[in-house]
Amino acid sequence: MNSTAYSRPSKLPGGAGDRRPPTRLRGFASKIEPKKLGAGLLAGCCLALLTYVSLAKLFAIYSPVFANTSGLLQNTPPASSSVPETTDAIPAEDTTFIGRENGNAVDPVDFPEEGPAAAGSQEPGVPEVLSRKEDEAETAEGGAGGDGAALAKMSCDENGVDEGFPYARPSVCELSGDIRISPKQKTMYLVNPSGAGGFDENGEKRLRPYARKDDFLLPAVVEVTVKSVPSAAAAPQCTKKHRVPAVVFSVAGYTDNFFHDNTDALIPLFLTASHLKGEVQLLITNYKPWWVQKYTPVLRKLSNYDPINFDADAGVHCFAAGFLGLYRDRDLIISPHPTRNPRNYTMVDYNRFIRSAYALRRDRPSALGEVPGMRPQM
Repeated sequence: MNSTAYSRPSKLPGGAGDRRPPTRLRGFASKIEPKKLGAGLLAGCCLALLTYVSLAKLFAIYSPVFANTSGLLQNTPPASSSVPETTDAIPAEDTTFIGRENGNAVDPVDFPEEGPAAAGSQEPGVPEVLSRKEDEAETAEGGAGGDGAALAKMSCDENGVDEGFPYARPSVCELSGDIRISPKQKTMYLVNPSGAGGFDENGEKRLRPYARKDDFLLPAVVEVTVKSVPSAAAAPQCTKKHRVPAVVFSVAGYTDNFFHDNTDALIPLFLTASHLKGEVQLLITNYKPWWVQKYTPVLRKLSNYDPINFDADAGVHCFAAGFLGLYRDRDLIISPHPTRNPRNYTMVDYNRFIRSAYALRRDRPSALGEVPGMRPQM
C-alpha cells in the first residue's frame, strides 16, 4: 500500500516566481573568487597605463635639464636692425632720480638726453602688443663718458650661504655710471677710471645670471662678464643708448616648470624691477621665444619695452645703471631684507601684481558669505 504522508511535493514552495537560478549559472558564479576578480582588475589597469605611457611621447614637454637650451636658439634669427654710427657724444647733464614706492629716493644717476629705451629687434614668439613702445634713441659713437665715468660704481650681493638655504640665492650686482653691454661678446663694460669695485686681478667679474645657485644647472647658464675699463676709448662704441636701467637675467635651468617660472624668474623679477614702474629694459640670456610669449602680460607689467635677446643681438647698448642677475628669497617667500628687499614687499604684493598683470577684476578672491548673493568665479 502506497502512502503519501512522507512523500516530497513535486513543486517547490512559493510558486513559479521564486525559482532558483539554473545550476550552471550558480556553479560559474561560485568559481569566481574575489581575489581573482581583483587580480583581473589590476591587470586591466596596468594594461591601460602601459598604453598611455607608450602614447605619452606625443605630449612630451621639453626639459632643459636633459637637453641643451641652445637648440631653441638655432631657429632664432639674429637682430636684423642695424643702426648707423654717428659721432655725436652722449651728454651727461640730464640727471634723473629713480624713486622708490615708499617715497625714498635712490642716488641720482646721469642719464643721457634722448628718447625712450631701445628694445632691439622684434623677437620671434613676442606678440605685437609687447612692441607698443619702440626705441627712438639716437645712435652715437661715444658713451656716457666725461664726468659720468667718475661716478662708476659696482656693488654685489654675494651672501648666498645663509639661513640654511645656500643654493637659493646667487650673486647679484648693481652697476652705475657709463655701462656698455655687448651681447655678442657676453660682456658688460664699466668705464671705471679708478678701478675700484669687486673685480679680480684682470679687472673682471663673472656671473651666471640665473636666480638659483645650483651647481647642477649653472653650467648651462650663459656666463656674463663685467669688465672694468679705464676710459671710454677702451670700451666698444655705443650703437643704442637707453635712458632706463638694464636688467640682465637668464631663463635657463628649471624655468620650463611653472613652479620654477615663479620662484626662479617672475618673483625675482618682481623684487628687482617692479619699483621702476615699467621704466626698465630687460635683457634675457638663454632666450626662449615661447617662454617670453607665455608670460607676455607679466613682462608688459614689468617693462614698457621689448625684451632684448641677449643671445642674438649684435649691437652695443649703453645704460647709466643696471642689474646683473636677480634678487630672490626662498621659494615662494618674500621677507624684509635691507639689500634684497629694501621696500619690504610681501607675497601679498606679488599676488596683487600678478592679478593686475592679467587684468583680474578683484584684488583678492571673494569670501563666500561676505556679500549676499555673491557666487564664486573661476
